[in-house]
Amino acid sequence: MNDDKLFARIAPLFDVGLLSHTRVLIAGCGSGGSQVALQLAMAGICKFSLFDADVLEAENVIRHACGLRYLGQLKVDALADTLLDRNPAIEVDRHNVDLMDCNDLSAHIRRSTVVVLATDNDPTRYRLNQLCVEAKIGFVVGRVFTRGIGGEVFSYRPGE
Repeated sequence: MNDDKLFARIAPLFDVGLLSHTRVLIAGCGSGGSQVALQLAMAGICKFSLFDADVLEAENVIRHACGLRYLGQLKVDALADTLLDRNPAIEVDRHNVDLMDCNDLSAHIRRSTVVVLATDNDPTRYRLNQLCVEAKIGFVVGRVFTRGIGGEVFSYRPGE
């Protein structure tokens, strides 16, 4: 199937090709990161680097972009398969690695257009924040407070 058919309904709304060369690094492929990646893929983003060290478990499924058939699979593999199911032209780099132990994380960030920081712990957020600021790469971070009583989103744009 070609891109013309895949994006036929949204092409009149905005230039889908405008985003096709954007490389998005998704740090954390859980419920938040998977949903953001899926929406970006449906908007025309074609290049992803996925980072997560976890496996999809039953308690993840109700909020995750990937369903029951992915139980027991690495989150990066399950999400890559879901993205490719939406658009087979997508390029996906999968990194089943703990972000705190990833020695070449800075290089991956420098190759990215933007970073989606969707981890569930402060040490990884702080590390990615620091690496993005040093590399002058924009990032967005979002999180939901315990029990879903609220949340926050922050975006960093170098030079602004």
